[in-house]
Amino acid sequence: MSGIPPGEATFQGAVLLYLFGFFASLFRARRLSRISIGLGLCSNLLSAGARYYNAWPLLPLFQGPFFLPLFFGVCCTSRFRDDHPKVPLFSGALALMGLTALFFPNDFYVPFLKSKTIFSHLYFVFGVVGRACFFMSALWAVLFLIDNKNQNKGGMGPVYTWVVRGFVFWTLSMFSAEAWSYLSTGYPVVWEDASMTTTIAAWFYYACFLHLHLYGVWSLKFRSIFAAIGAVVVFTFTSYPELGAFRIPEFRWARF
Repeated sequence: MSGIPPGEATFQGAVLLYLFGFFASLFRARRLSRISIGLGLCSNLLSAGARYYNAWPLLPLFQGPFFLPLFFGVCCTSRFRDDHPKVPLFSGALALMGLTALFFPNDFYVPFLKSKTIFSHLYFVFGVVGRACFFMSALWAVLFLIDNKNQNKGGMGPVYTWVVRGFVFWTLSMFSAEAWSYLSTGYPVVWEDASMTTTIAAWFYYACFLHLHLYGVWSLKFRSIFAAIGAVVVFTFTSYPELGAFRIPEFRWARF
């Protein structure tokens, strides 16, 4: 692509709004923070729509980092709305995700066989939503670990809830990928594809977490540590491969 890719300018605007919302939350300007983050999500939505429109009927593969802040921010909306005391942690994570995509843009996609099928798009969207849920569970796990008063079964609830949500979307993403693979190659799994192997590895990691949680042998503290480390696993296996080399963004408001 020549020049600035479609959706780049609106994404840059979204990141700036996320940053403003984060600093506003640090100074307890909660209303201003909510407005800024809300506008950032709207701008991020426009960016995602432009990227999808430009790639259609193919999918904007390898552009997950640009979609992740949008879905993660939607997951955080209840935290921003109820003036949770740890709002800066959630808004800071949102801004960090946006900055990572802004400074490490792997802005290209490779067309695949049968990529016009709906399963390819379900694979992409469900995967990004699942990743956002796993990062949410990790944040709640960190809150559980640093808040001694909250280390009881009730405080562990959000961690488990977001892991279950992420696991469901991750499983749906894998199923869609297998259906997509079968339609294109005749095989449900192409083991030569490294992304499939790492995706399955992350799935097994959270499958182990759910089994340990339901079995009830590990303490709540160790289960929270397991969930917090999950963010590192998901980032290393699925987010990091989508990131490109460090690049100073060009703030030219040309293509929205």
